Amino acid sequence: MLNSVKTSELLKYRVSHCVPERTEAIIKAIINKDFDTFADITMKDSNQFHAVCLDTFPPNIYMNDTSHAIVNLIHAYNSASGKTKVAYTFDAGPNACLYLLESEVPKLLSIICHLFPPENEGVEYLQGIPVEKQAVSQEFIASIGMEPQQRGLLKYLIHTEV
Repeated sequence: MLNSVKTSELLKYRVSHCVPERTEAIIKAIINKDFDTFADITMKDSNQFHAVCLDTFPPNIYMNDTSHAIVNLIHAYNSASGKTKVAYTFDAGPNACLYLLESEVPKLLSIICHLFPPENEGVEYLQGIPVEKQAVSQEFIASIGMEPQQRGLLKYLIHTEV
């Protein structure tokens, strides 16, 4: 990130304009338990962070094709749901962190397992707090518009809570 400080014009703009406004707005969203606003800010901030990485010279590329497939899944899931139910964020790496309300966990987990199957059925793919997967209608899965990906793109899923 030192190189970003030296070379990214977008980082300079982000620090002076976006971060202060977003910090204030996300604190307010958390206090008000406003998931829609929290989710919107979280995803936009993650996207902008990775845009800064690409704006750096030479660029820092952290997200991979699987990362982008997860982003596409979350936007498609939210669209099929008719509202924002899940937010993603990525740190300086390809691993997604998803925020969603507890009531949505079984459904999303089932869809992720369907679209991103484990390499082997015997591996402990689901880790963390136990959760029962939920049957999801083929109609809802079709409305997402994604085909199942090749096995093993995700090594495991960790369910935790904040």
